[in-house]
Amino acid sequence: MLQKDSRYAIIVYHLFQSAYEVTYSSLVERTSTSRSTIMRDLDFIQQNLPDGWELIRRSSEGVSLQVPDGGNLEMITAYFQKQEMFYRMLGEVLLGDGITVQALSSTLHISKSATYRYLDELRDMLELEQLTLTGGEVRIEGEERSIRNFMMSYFDTIDAVLPAFTEAEEKERFLKELSHACAEENLYLHQGAYERLLRVAAVSRHRVSKGYIVAIDESLYQSFSETPYVRVLKHIHHHLAQPANHTDYVKEIMFLALYVLIEEQPKERRREASNIFEDEQDWRVVYQFIEMLERELRTHIMDDNFVYQLTQLLKRKEVQSQLRIQTSLMRKESYYRHFQASPVYEAILRTIQLSGLESFVRFREDDLIDLFLLVQAKLVNNLRHTRVNVLLMTRNLIEKELLYELLSFQFGRALTIYDILYDYQSVLMYDNIEFIISTEPIASNRTRGVPVITVSAVPSPLEMKKIEEKVSAVQDEKATYHLQAECPFYNMMKRSFSGR
Repeated sequence: MLQKDSRYAIIVYHLFQSAYEVTYSSLVERTSTSRSTIMRDLDFIQQNLPDGWELIRRSSEGVSLQVPDGGNLEMITAYFQKQEMFYRMLGEVLLGDGITVQALSSTLHISKSATYRYLDELRDMLELEQLTLTGGEVRIEGEERSIRNFMMSYFDTIDAVLPAFTEAEEKERFLKELSHACAEENLYLHQGAYERLLRVAAVSRHRVSKGYIVAIDESLYQSFSETPYVRVLKHIHHHLAQPANHTDYVKEIMFLALYVLIEEQPKERRREASNIFEDEQDWRVVYQFIEMLERELRTHIMDDNFVYQLTQLLKRKEVQSQLRIQTSLMRKESYYRHFQASPVYEAILRTIQLSGLESFVRFREDDLIDLFLLVQAKLVNNLRHTRVNVLLMTRNLIEKELLYELLSFQFGRALTIYDILYDYQSVLMYDNIEFIISTEPIASNRTRGVPVITVSAVPSPLEMKKIEEKVSAVQDEKATYHLQAECPFYNMMKRSFSGR
């Protein structure tokens, strides 16, 4: 299998050389890896692209590279060579726990001066995490939980050489046994939780092997010892870190149990969301934030699933703040410039300040990105589920069947098609039509002002383009400001908020 740096070079080369979208399957074939590996590689590349360069994923099957004016292959190749060298050095420092500059220079095959430059960059990065880099024997120092959070954030950098779970078979056993343990304890976890818990366990095993134990209050273990979060881990204890004494073992189990707690996904979202906040005043603040954001965005976002996800996000941030653990394992720094330019991001910032949510939860930049992604996903989901009601008017059955099949194939579920033969009185039967597609011109006074697109019996590309533009325009319009949609949470909080 190709090394990561070779894969990055191959992927970037093919994206640069192609004037069109490159399919994921072709990248899999060229790198002899799996689709999931390609997706992780693309995430890494996207996070580390220089200003002006951007990966565009317009479909679920491919990706293209947006190149700035003056951008060339030599420029982007040199940039990634530097980035890859930095991350190789980061992996050596994270795993080495005390490595000399000379050893780093020899391992990476670079000069000492270049090594010092990379170490300066790493030192600046660590300062943001309130960690330090020692001189002499290079190692990262600071609060143990912060070091582990940092390692988990860059897990993909050290995954291939991390002593714990290096064999695919052992990873599979861990994931399988964890799944069985959760089922036995009737515990449901969020999507992707098993992989994230594998990261936590791997980092825990590595740090314990180096003699580092996380600081956890033993009284916390007493409170959690009989919960399913701890019992699940006891089922798979042979996969976990094995400190020399029982006290340290208890601390490591509790450290992992906190992550299991964060990952829990209750079966009944509606009831769980209503119980997340004990103080009704907290509900009032959350309700006010959502209502104000809907007005700011001019679209409906409040449904059971969104409210549950939002309350889970807020509660997770509160727990992370109290226990000083970090469950967001994706580095987002290089995405900030893209997100912050979004009108949705700006609307969220304004609404947080105006609604009082800022006093309820302290938001860091990472938290704002999580909230932005949640809102953005809801907006995209709204758009995907917005159907356009179209009336198809034809002169005969042959035209009707041909156009119906063509429109169904072209637009799929985006259209709800009503069809009639030419009978202007029948138009009055439909009061939910967004526009009419007709094979003959129709006077506007016969359609009650409903827009009409006139097409041939076999529409030309230009006529199909007009229909596509109209469908898109109607979708955008319909996706805006449906504030009073039926939603149990909306009605519940509306009554609660209005009654005081």
